[in-house]
Amino acid sequence: MMMRNTIILKTPEDRKIFLEAILNPPAPNEALKKAALNYLKFKTKQPSDVHPNGNHQAAP
Repeated sequence: MMMRNTIILKTPEDRKIFLEAILNPPAPNEALKKAALNYLKFKTKQPSDVHPNGNHQAAP
């Protein structure tokens, strides 16, 4: 029989590590910064840049 509740933070050390990561997150690395910029570029595309089938049109 499967347990209804799963305890993820089983030890005091697990809780300490989790809380430290939430309260003091590390600075974003270069890969995360690049991903964020790519997302913003994608998000800000004008509707006219997207073909009705969802593909991006080539630049003229």
